[in-house]
Amino acid sequence: MNSNYKKDEKALRDILRDNIKKKSDDHQIKLMIYYKTSKTTNLFMKNNLGPKVRDLASTHVVYEYNCHIDACKHLSKEATYDGVTTCTLSRRLSNHKQKGAIKQHCLDAHNKMITRKEIEGSIRIRYKERDTNRLKILESLIILQEDPVINKQDTGNTRTLKLYGTSMSRDI
Repeated sequence: MNSNYKKDEKALRDILRDNIKKKSDDHQIKLMIYYKTSKTTNLFMKNNLGPKVRDLASTHVVYEYNCHIDACKHLSKEATYDGVTTCTLSRRLSNHKQKGAIKQHCLDAHNKMITRKEIEGSIRIRYKERDTNRLKILESLIILQEDPVINKQDTGNTRTLKLYGTSMSRDI
């Protein structure tokens, strides 16, 4: 508790007196101040006060890669790739550097190997979702809706999505 609590209380009373108009003279404004011990306030749950996770350490995300190399940055429809990962984003980017559509795009379109720094500078997290099935559905819907250019170049992968619904039955 602040040692100047009496000054704080007087300041609050003055603010109320100067800024609140009574409907009539027989009404009174009474300020009741009470204090909680720190033990009581520690019982309340606060928002996540832990350190913010770096984007590259994030897991269970849908991410987007926008190629900013040479001519790709000047295209009206950027060369993009949408992906999903349940491991850390950093590990997934390392995989992209080794094989896959992003590496192949850089070899085909720019005739060079992509660097880790180029990948990191072109990635953004679009969504976070703890449910793995929903995460994959979300990625599939994004690819279906936005039709990213680089995803088209890697046609060897197929995935079966598990879509679950609720069955509704009524007694008639």
